[in-house]
Amino acid sequence: MEAAADRVREGAPIGKSLGVAGYFPPICIHLISSGESSGELDTMLDRAAIHQERELDAILQGVVGLLGPLM
Repeated sequence: MEAAADRVREGAPIGKSLGVAGYFPPICIHLISSGESSGELDTMLDRAAIHQERELDAILQGVVGLLGPLM
């Protein structure tokens, strides 16, 4: 993440810098890049956060669904 922050400080786009870091899913990178190019970065960051929350909730529900019968 430090390398991505350094790239942004040097003037590279945020989306591209985060994409190279490899920590974020492609949909989030796409949303961030779209927001950056359209001037709606705050809106797209909100959408990316909502998407991540939904994805995490789905994963947790799946894990709980599998572990419930085992207990």
